[in-house]
Amino acid sequence: MWTVIGILFVLGIIGNAFSKKKTPPARPKFPPTVVHPEAPPKIAPTLVVAPTPVISPDVGEVRLERQDAIMLLSQVTGLKELLLTRYALTGLTRLSPAYASDLHFAFMRELRNLHFYAIQNYDWRNLIDYTSIKRKPISALYHFTHISNLQSILEHGILTRQQLESSDQPFYYNDNLRLDGVRDSISLSVGHVNNKMLYKYTQGLNDHEWVILKIKTELITGPLSPSFDHTNLLNRNVYCRHNAASSGVTSISIAERQTYSAFNAMFVGDNGEEHDLPVDVQSEILHLGTIPTHFISELIFYGQENVPAWLNNLPQRIVVDPSRFSFR
Repeated sequence: MWTVIGILFVLGIIGNAFSKKKTPPARPKFPPTVVHPEAPPKIAPTLVVAPTPVISPDVGEVRLERQDAIMLLSQVTGLKELLLTRYALTGLTRLSPAYASDLHFAFMRELRNLHFYAIQNYDWRNLIDYTSIKRKPISALYHFTHISNLQSILEHGILTRQQLESSDQPFYYNDNLRLDGVRDSISLSVGHVNNKMLYKYTQGLNDHEWVILKIKTELITGPLSPSFDHTNLLNRNVYCRHNAASSGVTSISIAERQTYSAFNAMFVGDNGEEHDLPVDVQSEILHLGTIPTHFISELIFYGQENVPAWLNNLPQRIVVDPSRFSFR
């Protein structure tokens, strides 16, 4: 019996030896994919279809002929005055389209067969002699108001006295008399603030609660590139060589003060010499109608403590500069 057990034991050892010599199973040809927890899941790419481009009219082919330009100058009241004032302030002899403006509608009324883009191609030196016009280095217009009016201005624009009086909105007004007789206008100083009037209304700056609004000159020159910002460009500005309420100014008709000659007169001294800035610090432009907020470029305060806490995220630049309130 022990002999049989011994034989079986030997056979078991021999079988184990043979099994160890067998070829191990082949490894997978490609290793398994390892997905890391932080790796974002793969998403099938989305097919993006580009929108059909909007092609503007080819302004190189849409042109205003000389006879059409002559017609516009003769039929559209205020166009020549705009072109002359525009050149004096910008040096430009071409007129950028102001869509939805009174000029746009006047153009389309006279030349319905042409696209309004045609107006920006025409060089008005072909019809207007600019050589005698002295350029005016005016970078901005100015209007000052009480800070209590600022929130309404930033919401509705600068409204005329007539508009304010017919509305239910409370407001603080500078001049309760308005002896200039043009209540549907907004008073603007040219190139600098009317320091004499500012001193009068701020009581020599005992009251610091005032803000100076810096206005872009494009309000009166028209846009520098095609724009939808302008509503009125023709006959909207009344140029006053002195304070608009003075007898020497009110004796001149509104129509006469809407000309380029009236604009230029603000810069001419008693001796006939032309200056870069208006000769009288109280000379002004009466702008007929609302001034939208996008024409306001800066809000200027006397001190940091005068800047309202609610002012934030405005396109207008906020400036603290007491020197702008100085008097001369």
